Amino acid sequence: MSFEVQQNVLLAPYTTLKIGGLAKYFSVVKTEGELVEACDWAKKESQKIFILGGGSNVLVSDEGFKGLVVLVDIKGRSYRQENDRQEIMADIKAGELWDDLVLESVNKGYSGAECLSGIPGKVGASVVQNIGAYGQEVREIIEKVRFYDTRKQEFGEYSKEECGFEYRGSIFKGRSNRIVTSVQFKLSANKEPCLRYKELMKKFSDSRPTLKQVREVVLELRKSKSMLIDPNDPNSISAGSFFNNPVVADDIFEKIKEKYPDAPNWPQGNGSIKLSAGWLIEESGLPKGFIYKDGKVGLSQKHALAIINRGGARASDVYKFAEFIKKSVFDIFGVKLQPEVLFIGILKGGDSK
Repeated sequence: MSFEVQQNVLLAPYTTLKIGGLAKYFSVVKTEGELVEACDWAKKESQKIFILGGGSNVLVSDEGFKGLVVLVDIKGRSYRQENDRQEIMADIKAGELWDDLVLESVNKGYSGAECLSGIPGKVGASVVQNIGAYGQEVREIIEKVRFYDTRKQEFGEYSKEECGFEYRGSIFKGRSNRIVTSVQFKLSANKEPCLRYKELMKKFSDSRPTLKQVREVVLELRKSKSMLIDPNDPNSISAGSFFNNPVVADDIFEKIKEKYPDAPNWPQGNGSIKLSAGWLIEESGLPKGFIYKDGKVGLSQKHALAIINRGGARASDVYKFAEFIKKSVFDIFGVKLQPEVLFIGILKGGDSK
């Protein structure tokens, strides 16, 4: 057996919230072969599996995970040019840090991911979550995804269409039987940066920016909202955006608009409207920097969508605060917020994964 299994490993250091109990079993896999061995071992020992990436979008329970936690650390990046060198196929292993890919592609002059700069986590998780920011989503550049199917005990590939991408989700999200091991992205050479987002369009209204300039501005924007991992910034001890921006029916939006004519909104083209979860939270009486009860958790001082660990917080503290936020928004607007963060283990009043 080439992979190693550890017992009773504290998961808090592996999450950006710095919260989480013990993993009954824990293994770091660096190859597809080791991943197969780990899955075979878990099946033989009748242990559930949880796949851990960068730990940036999870809330791990205080009781931890009663099974095998697999940290995917499969590395490798390669690029090839196609179609008169205008299209770049990037083959990236799941354990690579997402922002390393963005930085390298920008430095090479390849567009397609520049607005996704600074997002924490790994490449495999980018697919699971269908990450998006500042006018781009990762599904726009995905060609195919390689994964290991633990039920069939074999590797498979999905095209972009087969991945079931949706807003902050995919066919892989919340499931442990399909484990992403590598992703093929289609980037572009000699193409102008993506400027769809209002703040970026305003910044570059009188110029034609380079990919590097767009990346720098995106990083500045993320830093201003404490959405970059920074050990010197207490507001960054979070899981990123805790809730999805809700999509509501037009009639619900019209009722909100009557009282709040300036409510941020984005028509979805199908009669539904996307709202700003951060705006809803603040208008519900929970401003940036709001401190909940005993002060262990609160909202970031820079971004109302980020729940932060203010020191000594437990998963139960975060979960209760999240429920308080959901109730506050629903009581005022009649809108149900859905968590973007995955809940791992058994949370008080929550689900078990």
